[in-house]
Amino acid sequence: MTRKKELSAIIGALIVVVVGVGAFYFVSTRFETAPNPSVSNKEGRNEQPAGPANPAALPGNQ
Repeated sequence: MTRKKELSAIIGALIVVVVGVGAFYFVSTRFETAPNPSVSNKEGRNEQPAGPANPAALPGNQ
């Protein structure tokens, strides 16, 4: 490869990395993950994450 092609390949790879890191940062800071249960149990019963209504309905237990 010529020097110009090598340089353009390196620059292209750097652009892909920068865009990927930027997208990861954007998604990780803008969107919530699964709700966490209260450590101090200050929330009421209806504010806790829901569990399965019927444990037998879970996949693998049928």
